[in-house]
Amino acid sequence: MLQEVLDGIETIEPFPTTAVRVFEASLAGDPDPVEIALIVKLDAGMTAKVLKLANSAAHGTLVEIHSIEQAAVKLGSEELSRLALAAGAHSFFAGLGSSTPRSNRSLWMESLTNAIAARLVAQERERESLDLHYTIGLLMNMGHVVLDRFLRAHRDDVLAKLDRGTKMLQAEKEVFGATHADVGARMAQRWGFPEVLVDAIGNHHSPSEARDHVLCADVNLAEALTWDSLQSDGERNLAYGPAGSSLRYAGLDAGELQTIRSALPGAVEAQRYLMALD
Repeated sequence: MLQEVLDGIETIEPFPTTAVRVFEASLAGDPDPVEIALIVKLDAGMTAKVLKLANSAAHGTLVEIHSIEQAAVKLGSEELSRLALAAGAHSFFAGLGSSTPRSNRSLWMESLTNAIAARLVAQERERESLDLHYTIGLLMNMGHVVLDRFLRAHRDDVLAKLDRGTKMLQAEKEVFGATHADVGARMAQRWGFPEVLVDAIGNHHSPSEARDHVLCADVNLAEALTWDSLQSDGERNLAYGPAGSSLRYAGLDAGELQTIRSALPGAVEAQRYLMALD
C-alpha cells in the first residue's frame, strides 16, 4: 500500500511554480510589492485569478484594479501575496470530486479556513510570522490530494477502523502505511518547498517532533478550530483532534482559544470571495 502512496506522489500535478516563488519571497522578509507583482505576472492564469480576487478584496472602492502593479500599490505586498498563494493553492486542490467524505466537505474550504484560523492564532499570541502561519494552514493538508485521488478504493477500510474507535491518523497509518502529513511532507520536499514548510506540513499533528514546536502547535490548534467550525456532529469521527502538547507549546489558555473560536466565522466570512474561485 505504501508503494501506491509513493506512486501517487510521483504522478500528481506539480504545485504551481509561481505560487512557490511567491511564498519564498514572502518568507524572505518584507517583500517589495513590485517584486511580488513581477512574479505573478509570469503566469497568465494566476494573473487573471489574482485580479479577480483583488477586485473582490477592494469591493466598495471607486477604482477598479486593472493590473497586478495597481493591485500591489492598492493592496500592499502582504495582501497581494496572500491572494497569489490562495490562487495557486486553489489550482492545486480543485477537481477532487467526491471521492471521500472529506472531499465532499470541500478540502479547499477546509484548507482556506485553516489558513485564516492559523493567522488568528498567530495574531492572538502576537507572533511575527503571520504570513508563514497562513501559508502552512493553507498547504498542510495537501497530502489528502494523493490519498483521495489515488487510494479511494481503500477508504472503506479507513472508515471501518474509525467505526471501531481507531483514531484517524492511526487508521491512515494502518491502511496506507503513511499519514496524510507524511505524504504532504514528501510532496513538499519533491517540489523544493522551503524546509520550514516541509517540517511544519509533516509535523502539524505532532508538534513535539517538529523543529519549531510553537509553529506546529499553532497550526495544529488552527485545524482543530476549523473542524469545530465546519463539521457536523455526524462527521466528528473524521476529525483530527488537537495534539496533547499544542496548548502548552502555543502558550494559549482556554479563554484565548475561545476568543479565536468566536472570531473565526467572521474572519472566514470576510474572505468568503476566496471560496468562490473557479
